[in-house]
Amino acid sequence: ALADDFAGASYLVFATAKRLLPPSVALGALAMGASNPFLQGTSGTVMSEPAFLALIALTVWTLSRTPLTRRNIVLACVCVSLAALTRTVGATLVLAVLALLLLERRWRSAAVYGGIITLGVVATSLWLRSRAMPELAADYITDAITAGNQASPNPVAMVAGRVVENAPQYAGTLLWVLSFPAIGGTIADNLLWLVVTCIALATGLVLLWGRWRIVPVFALIYGALILAWPWVIGRFLIPVLPLLAVAFLAGLHTLVERWGSRAASTAVITIVAIIAITGLSRAATKIATRSQCERQHAMLSPSCFNADQLSFFAAARYVGDQAPPSAIVMSGNEGTFFYLANRRLVPVDSINARPPDAAADFLRRENVSYAVVNHVSFEDLPLSERLLSACAHLEPAAEFPPRTTVFRVMPSPVAESRACEILRDFRRDAGEFLPQIF
Repeated sequence: ALADDFAGASYLVFATAKRLLPPSVALGALAMGASNPFLQGTSGTVMSEPAFLALIALTVWTLSRTPLTRRNIVLACVCVSLAALTRTVGATLVLAVLALLLLERRWRSAAVYGGIITLGVVATSLWLRSRAMPELAADYITDAITAGNQASPNPVAMVAGRVVENAPQYAGTLLWVLSFPAIGGTIADNLLWLVVTCIALATGLVLLWGRWRIVPVFALIYGALILAWPWVIGRFLIPVLPLLAVAFLAGLHTLVERWGSRAASTAVITIVAIIAITGLSRAATKIATRSQCERQHAMLSPSCFNADQLSFFAAARYVGDQAPPSAIVMSGNEGTFFYLANRRLVPVDSINARPPDAAADFLRRENVSYAVVNHVSFEDLPLSERLLSACAHLEPAAEFPPRTTVFRVMPSPVAESRACEILRDFRRDAGEFLPQIF
C-alpha cells in the first residue's frame, strides 16, 4: 500500500506535467522521482510520508484542471484536509488552497472552507486542552515562538535569524536528496549545482505560476515555514521532491529554450541522466549494504542499522541490564526503548514543553533515574538543551559512540560533572548531523 501511494503520486504529477509542460520535463521529473533513493526508501517505510505525498499529489492534480469546477474544489478541500490530519505540516497545503481560491476570486468557496477549518481547529484545541495533556496542547506554537533558551522579544528578528541559519543547511540537504553528484574534498561543484538549482527552481516556479499555480503557492508557503521553524530536518523535503523536480526541470527548459527547443530538451535529458545515474548508484550501494543484514541479530548488525541507531539500541540494553526495575527513564523513541529496556519512561515531550531552566525541578519531581541523549529523533535537540541546563545534576553512566550517552540523575549537584561538556558538544555539533535524520 505504501508503494502504491508513491506510484500513484508519481503518476498524478507526471500526468499533470505532461499536459501543462514539455514532454521532456514531465518524463524527466518522473525519472528523477523513480531513481531517487530517498523516495524509494520512504515508499517502503511504515511512515506518514507516502500517504502525505499521495494526498499532496491528489490536491495539486485536482486543482490543475480547468475550468476549476465546484466539484474539483470540494475534492481538493477533502484531500487537503486529510493531508493536514496525516501530517501537521499539511496545514501549509490548507493555506495554499485557501490562497489559490482567493487568487482565483472564488470568494464563497474560500469563505466556506476557511470557516470549516477554523471551526475544526478551535474544536480540536478545546479537546486537547480538556482531554489530553494541557501543557502539550500548544507544542507546535511553543516551538515556533521559542528561540534558544527563551522566547524572543522580537519575533521578526527571531524568524530572520532562523532563516539565515536554516537556509544553508536546507540548501546542502536539497542537493543531496535530489541526488546531484558530488566530488569529495571540494565545495566548488556543490556551489555550482546550488547556483544552477536555485536559478532553475526560481524560473520554474515563475513559469508554473501561470500554468499550475497551486504548485508555486504551496512551495512558497511550505518553504517559508520550514525555513522559519526552529529545527532543520532533511525529512521535511521528501514530500515535496516530485514537485521540486518538475519546477527545476521546467525552469531549466525555459532557460535553455532561447537556443531552441531541441537544445532545451537535450539539456533536460542530460541533467536528468546525471541525476538518475547518481541516484541509482546510491540506491545500489544502500541495497548492497542492506543485503548483508544479519536479520537474526539485526540490532547488532551495522548492515541493518546505522551507527547512531545501533548505539541507541545498546544504550537501551544497558539500561535494561544495569538499572533497577523501579528506575524511571527519559529517552526519545519511547516505544522502542521500552521494548528493549523494559523500564518505565517519562515522555520527552513532557520536559521539552517546559522552559530549560525548569528541567532540574522536573527531573526531581518526576523521580527520573536516567536520561538518554542520542541521534535518532529530532526531539533530542530540545531535550539536550534542557538537560544542559540541569547538567550539574547529571553524571555520565555510559557512552556509546558516536553520539549516545546515558546520564544518571543525581539527587544533588555534582562538582565539575562531565555531563555539561558532553551536552555542550552534542548541541554544538547538532547543526551538522540533525538534517541527516529522515
